[in-house]
Amino acid sequence: MRTPVLAVALIAALSACSDASSQGKGNLPAPATTVVDAPPPPVAGPLGEVLGTYDEMQRRFAKDDNGTGTLAAKLATAAQAAAGAAAGATKQPLTDLAAAATKLAEQVKAAPPPSLEVQRKAFAELSKLVITVLVADPSLQQGRFIFTCPMAPAYQKWVQTHGKLQNPYYGSQMLECGEKTDWSV
Repeated sequence: MRTPVLAVALIAALSACSDASSQGKGNLPAPATTVVDAPPPPVAGPLGEVLGTYDEMQRRFAKDDNGTGTLAAKLATAAQAAAGAAAGATKQPLTDLAAAATKLAEQVKAAPPPSLEVQRKAFAELSKLVITVLVADPSLQQGRFIFTCPMAPAYQKWVQTHGKLQNPYYGSQMLECGEKTDWSV
C-alpha cells in the first residue's frame, strides 16, 4: 500500500515541529528555538509605537488571546503617523501596514468578530510588512529576532523581541514550532 504524498509531507512537517525536548540528545544538534534575550534599543516616535504594538500583538497571539482589535487600531494609527514621517524604502511598507492594520481592526469590531485563525492570517500580513520595514532599515533589527514556521498557512515569518520562540500562528497548539531564520522578506 502506498502512502499518499500529502501524508508524508504532513509527517515531515510535524516532525520538524516536534517537542524541543526530543532534540539535542545524542548526535542531534541543539534546537535553535532559544537565543539570548537582548532588549532592542528604544525607537522614538510613531515607528517605536509601531514596533512595540506589533510585539504586543505577537505575544498575545502566542497566548491564544483573541482580543487584538484595540491593538490593531493602535498599530494602524501609529503606522500611518510613521509613514507620514518616513522617507525612502520604509515609507511604502508603513503605508501598507497602516491599511492592513485598519482592515484587521474593522474586522475585529464586526459582529461576530472573525475567528482567531482569521486574525492570525491577518497578523501574517502585518508581519510581512513589519519585516519589510526592518529589512529596509537594518538598524532596527538589533534586539529583535526573526522566526519562521513551516506549517503556517500564510506568510510564515514573524519578529519577536524575546528570544524564546513563541509561535503566534499556532499559539498553545504548537508554541515552539519554528526556527530562527534570516532577515529576508
